[in-house]
Amino acid sequence: MSLNVGVASMYPVAEATSAAYLLDAAQIFGIVFILMMGAMVGNMRILTLWLGFGITAAFSALVLLFRGKMQRLQ
Repeated sequence: MSLNVGVASMYPVAEATSAAYLLDAAQIFGIVFILMMGAMVGNMRILTLWLGFGITAAFSALVLLFRGKMQRLQ
């Protein structure tokens, strides 16, 4: 869903180009997120769990609340 929103909001750019940039950014974020959570797991298991849920909820809310122009769909 977020990939579709991102591609549609970057209209003048080709779909393949914007999708590639978004997928690359998602991969980099995933690697950093896994490394950060792995470093915290040692003695802060509950905090790590709630932090993971919080970050996931925040990004989900951002995608669901996005109200930009979808020029590609018009």
